Amino acid sequence: LREADLYAQVMARYVAQASAWTTYQDERGPFVERELDVTLPSGNVLRCRPDVVVVGAGGGLWLVDHKTAEDFDKGMELRTDFDPQLSFYVRALIQRGIHVSGAIHNFIRMRLPAVPAVNKDGTMSAVFVITDEDTVTQTIAKTGAKEPKGGLIAYLERLPKDAFFRQFVTIRSADELDSICREIESKVVERELARERELYTRTIISECQRCPFFRPCVAGLKGGDEQLILNEAFRQKQ
Repeated sequence: LREADLYAQVMARYVAQASAWTTYQDERGPFVERELDVTLPSGNVLRCRPDVVVVGAGGGLWLVDHKTAEDFDKGMELRTDFDPQLSFYVRALIQRGIHVSGAIHNFIRMRLPAVPAVNKDGTMSAVFVITDEDTVTQTIAKTGAKEPKGGLIAYLERLPKDAFFRQFVTIRSADELDSICREIESKVVERELARERELYTRTIISECQRCPFFRPCVAGLKGGDEQLILNEAFRQKQ
């Protein structure tokens, strides 16, 4: 399967199952991929382009950031909650007067449902594969395979309901937005100095997640007591 075909089929599946969000509109039309300026505390101005602002079921506004991933893992929600890009987008919207209730990471798995194998005895294999109900029933209809051992209903109940699309909701406090802006400000200064000295720097997200001080750092960014976590998890050298 060519990469272009994979993307086309994955996106077609996403559109078919997408939730009934209503895109927020202002005087310029739908708020999609809108280029925004963000003023940092120093007065420096950076530019960003949030994916889309939508109207939620309760009438509030939400920022939606679409992400793709080859695989889903247990640490996804924690990483997205720390994602500085989303805080930057929220701050940009607030500065424009658009007060969103929160933000949603909308993950799309770049994989199509696997077709279950058929055993030599004509039954569909009960070996777990990442698939969905439609693909399973289509496989049985096309191949004439018998239901898997244990029954079709039991097999379908084992399938994860969020194997291909996941959403994580996050709320950014004012303290966190301020902290992230300061962090981004420091990165701007670092990169300016790096260019002058022909050096290279890494991004906040890639260098933080493997750091042993990740938890207290996140607590500090969110306005919590980072010293409390440091005292619990670390012992100061004498």
